[in-house]
Amino acid sequence: MLQNIRDNIQGTLAKVIIAIICIPFVLFGVESLVGIGGSGDVAEVNGVEITEQQLIEATELRKRQLISQMGDNLDPSMLEDSRLRSEALQSLIDKELLLQQARNMELIVSKDQLDRAIVNNPDFQQDGEFSSELFHQRLLAAGFNAEIFTRLYRHDLLVNQLASGIVSTGFMTEQEMAINARFTYEKRDIRYITLDIAEMKNSLKPSADELKAYYDAHQSEYKTDEYVDVEYIELNLQNFIKPVDESALKQAYSDELASRNSSDQREISHLLLEVNGDRSKKDAIALLNQIKGKLAGGAKFADLVAEYSEDLGSKGSDGYLGVFDEQVFPPEFAPAVTNLEEGGVSDVVSTDAGVHLIRLNRLVKDNPPTFAERKADLEQHLALEQAQPAFYEAVEILKNESFNAADLAGPSEMVDSPIKFAGKVKRTGTDGIFANPQIVSALYSEEVLTDGQNSEAVEIDPEHVVVVRVKEHKLPEVMSYEQVEGRVVDSVKTDQAKQLLQNNAAVIEAELVAGGDVETVAQKSGDAWQLLLAATRNQPQDREIIDAAFKLPTAPAGQRAIDTVDLVSGNVAIITVDNVKQGELADIPEQERQLIRAYLGRAMAAEIFSEFEQSIESNADIEVL
Repeated sequence: MLQNIRDNIQGTLAKVIIAIICIPFVLFGVESLVGIGGSGDVAEVNGVEITEQQLIEATELRKRQLISQMGDNLDPSMLEDSRLRSEALQSLIDKELLLQQARNMELIVSKDQLDRAIVNNPDFQQDGEFSSELFHQRLLAAGFNAEIFTRLYRHDLLVNQLASGIVSTGFMTEQEMAINARFTYEKRDIRYITLDIAEMKNSLKPSADELKAYYDAHQSEYKTDEYVDVEYIELNLQNFIKPVDESALKQAYSDELASRNSSDQREISHLLLEVNGDRSKKDAIALLNQIKGKLAGGAKFADLVAEYSEDLGSKGSDGYLGVFDEQVFPPEFAPAVTNLEEGGVSDVVSTDAGVHLIRLNRLVKDNPPTFAERKADLEQHLALEQAQPAFYEAVEILKNESFNAADLAGPSEMVDSPIKFAGKVKRTGTDGIFANPQIVSALYSEEVLTDGQNSEAVEIDPEHVVVVRVKEHKLPEVMSYEQVEGRVVDSVKTDQAKQLLQNNAAVIEAELVAGGDVETVAQKSGDAWQLLLAATRNQPQDREIIDAAFKLPTAPAGQRAIDTVDLVSGNVAIITVDNVKQGELADIPEQERQLIRAYLGRAMAAEIFSEFEQSIESNADIEVL
């Protein structure tokens, strides 16, 4: 019970908090969050735009969540954008509403709070300690720099502050706790007898007439599968590939070198001074110039970072930011970094985060790959490129010729591709290309199945096209009795056994209702009663029995509640319940009581928070474009 409550508390908290706050680099790519690369707005929330790019990223996030949660059990249709976009858009609207509400309530996240949250975040720790190197590795891998991440993380902490304030208002009075304990910790004495269907079936011997009558009445259950035998023409780009001339490969290599952009790697560090209410930009620049003077005087950059830098994320690693990437770092960094020599320090660089000195720690020159190293890739690329015109021409010929052809012989000759055969393709598909839903749908379309036409060209993928034709259609047929005799016997035995079990259960229940003693009734039926004394609602064993027993009304004192239950296995159970004792709050250990109070309080807070969200949404100006 204690562990169940603990798990439920965590689950309730997760539903309230995790739905609101997620670390940004886990959720989105940097472009969507900073508004780069967008392609128009999809919604406005009180005048604040939500972009198409943000929606695309949120939709992709939901896909990744579903794949992670459901694995091989995932229905591919659940990943369709048409299903996920509206859900993703609503989540973006909800988050923007909460952020605006937090700002309206003048909630703040101080620099110290932000720094502590980052330092204490397990994602940035090694062996329980904050790791600056890991911090920057995680950010760079997700397409962030420290400036963008801290700004977005501050937003999420702000929203979480609002949510936590509301969630923490949930509490339970002692009276409410006592009422809950009365039902949650109720105990019941349960006695039950199980009538076994397998044992009953083994004792039965249906007559030939019974079996024949059942077969005649259920012939629709004993039919062969519908299937089609298929002819088809298959065009695959790979079959059009021919050897590539060596001179063409060398020319492609030369062209590649000529158009190749340098990808020199520059590892950089920086020293940051913030511009805020305590320091103007002019004063910050003046201080940086003094620091640069110390560098000229022989001071070490790492020592000056340790003394002056206000970037918590890099200060502990000598200001190290990693490998420079123009797509990740602020645009103001690029001119300074690309003009530095190894070991050099830039002039003052201004960004939204403050003012910086940037040091080029190491320059790794980009050496282009040799012809031998590139040959295999170039050969594959050119081979596909040269094969495409012939492939696409063949596809067009196949489409045109198969459209009006009486069979596939003519189209096969025109595209110089053989007619292939496949047997017994069911409506549910088989394997290979016939596991493809588009192919199966084409085969069982009215035009192909009924009218005898060739299908339209089905594009399995851009490099793989198929035209199919039904050679023979085999409709379902009723199988002979001899073919299905074993199934018929089992079905008849099952039906007869179920009826006999119900009859026996009715007799036992009637004797118990009439006041019969449990042990006497059990001996008479030849079965043993099972006992679950002082059973609770949440005990893991005998779940079907427990669930049924706790659904029964409490019988008057000195009496018992009785019921018959059909179990999933096909067995039948007769249940009696007596000695019902309500739970007492005083009997619950203090640790467990605290967990119950927390769980119920959080559940109440979740309802309050849901109402709060509905309230701010109903009063907001939301326009979906």
